[in-house]
Amino acid sequence: MMRWYEAQPAQEGDRAWVVTCAAFPELVTLGQNRTRAFANASLGVQAAIAARIADRAPVPWPETGRAGTRASITLPPLAYIKLSLYALMREGDVTTAELAQRLGTAEDRVERLLRIEHNSQIDLLASAIWALGGTLDVEVRRR
Repeated sequence: MMRWYEAQPAQEGDRAWVVTCAAFPELVTLGQNRTRAFANASLGVQAAIAARIADRAPVPWPETGRAGTRASITLPPLAYIKLSLYALMREGDVTTAELAQRLGTAEDRVERLLRIEHNSQIDLLASAIWALGGTLDVEVRRR
């Protein structure tokens, strides 16, 4: 299922586009065209999530399903899984050190699981989610 944040695109002048996102007020991205502006917005949303995770701050939850006619910034699946792991940790007041102990691994490995830009392995993320009382379900279906 698609996860997304509502976007507010606007054309500036003849060519440039600006995309903002109410869920992340700090996000303002530009692009030479609408497609590039939304690609930049996707990277910007991921950076905003990463910054909030690094600060151990709350992260707005994405919408689910189809955006329909609304402009949207899609969250990549791996970023959504990492956000879900972070949410479970916050919900259970579990530190990275405590999760590392539950997994029998080093704390820096857990820190990497939370880094949005790190290409973590799905099985490690699934184990971490399981250790927090959650499950990771993957679904593939036709569009």
